[in-house]
Amino acid sequence: MYLSNLSRHKGKELGLVTGEYVASRVFYKDIFASVRNFFGWELTQYSDMLRDAKDEAILNMIKDAESLGATKIVNVKFAITMIHANACVVLVSGTAVRE
Repeated sequence: MYLSNLSRHKGKELGLVTGEYVASRVFYKDIFASVRNFFGWELTQYSDMLRDAKDEAILNMIKDAESLGATKIVNVKFAITMIHANACVVLVSGTAVRE
């Protein structure tokens, strides 16, 4: 599936498609992250968690687009928000297009 953040495209717009994924932190990883944060080091556990959540949200959006018969998704946008002290949600949306 072709993904782009550009809004220009050739083809017929099929509608909005979305993907969501909720990621939660693991307690024992928080302890190590606190130590790393104290020294100003990168919090790799959280970076990895967000990367994985983003990838899963994209896969969910692609499934949504494929169900409409789309060949590409344009105008792709991301949003990440905390929904709980230990969890965040990654939202991705775009416009499904069929060439």
